Amino acid sequence: MVSPRMWRDFFKPRYARIFGRCRELGMANFMHSCGNTLEIMPDLAEIGLNILQVQQPTAMGLERIFEVCRDKLSLSIMPDIQEFLPVATVDDVRAESERILRLSRVAEGWMIADTYRHWPQGIPAVNIEAWEDTVRNWSISACATS
Repeated sequence: MVSPRMWRDFFKPRYARIFGRCRELGMANFMHSCGNTLEIMPDLAEIGLNILQVQQPTAMGLERIFEVCRDKLSLSIMPDIQEFLPVATVDDVRAESERILRLSRVAEGWMIADTYRHWPQGIPAVNIEAWEDTVRNWSISACATS
């Protein structure tokens, strides 16, 4: 594990150079990081990160994530792949998915509803389908009301 202080001393300047070069080339920056990155999220935004992939929001708290990132950082976020999706019921997944989508609406910037074909082992397929269906239905209804 790396403390926020160590991250700022060692990694932040290096990521700043990488993100800066990407911006010079007209590219957006997308970063995945496991665990609790809440304390360094403002730093990531400051050095030019565009999108942070968060797959373990339980480690930080959803409301707090959106509060810290509001107006600063876009998120690629989903229900927690370690603490929640492996053990939740389909109804729980739908409820948590809707909570994520509601919170994303109040944040400036935008949110990508993370989904892909190679899920970590131990997550029931019905929970993956519940997340994807909820996002798909939410997106359709959001487009219909816009």
